[in-house]
Amino acid sequence: MATLAPTYTLAQVTTGTGTAVQVPQGVSQLRIDVIGTGTISGGTLVLEEAPSPTYPGTWSALSPSAGAIAVSAVSGGAVQAFHFLGVFGAVRGRVSSNVTGGGTITVAVVGA
Repeated sequence: MATLAPTYTLAQVTTGTGTAVQVPQGVSQLRIDVIGTGTISGGTLVLEEAPSPTYPGTWSALSPSAGAIAVSAVSGGAVQAFHFLGVFGAVRGRVSSNVTGGGTITVAVVGA
């Protein structure tokens, strides 16, 4: 059975597009954790997928998050987990509106 060990696409950031994480063939279940550090009062994150890590076009938003996630929900060290089933090429996190309030976010991907 293929697995994907915890891999960070974003680590303690307030802005930016994360590193693309290649999902191994055979992995059909993903959990993406959004982890806050410190006080977060605003900002949004989009979880995205594409056929490959080097895909140069516009990446697609992953459903069910298919839109911006309010990261203020992970203020104070909280975690928000998103679960996905399917066939994936690559996934990443992208801060679509800067994280504010002094804290940061981390986005980790795990698969089985």
